[in-house]
Amino acid sequence: MFFHMSSGTDLVHADWEPIQVPLSYLAGNYPIRYVSLSEDGKQIGVAGRHGCILYNRQTRRWRMFGDLNQEKAITCVGMTWLDNVVIALVSKTPQHAEVRYTFTNSS
Repeated sequence: MFFHMSSGTDLVHADWEPIQVPLSYLAGNYPIRYVSLSEDGKQIGVAGRHGCILYNRQTRRWRMFGDLNQEKAITCVGMTWLDNVVIALVSKTPQHAEVRYTFTNSS
């Protein structure tokens, strides 16, 4: 679980929103290595040992790989956002890395 400051800029008096990372993801991918917040604050990207997952703060839903073999085949080594596009640098082997991206629903 991690916490996201849902309002204000004052860390002491802000509203903090607890976000539970799905146990189905954590079971095979602990520890969490990267967390990245979209510029508008509506989307959160999380990457553990393998793969990555996305959280929509408005719908309170996670998007995960449908195929666990695909998830296990990649390791996220960096993550950032460009508008509503999450960009992840992923590695399949120590000698090979590539940039992957996906559009997210900004609503």
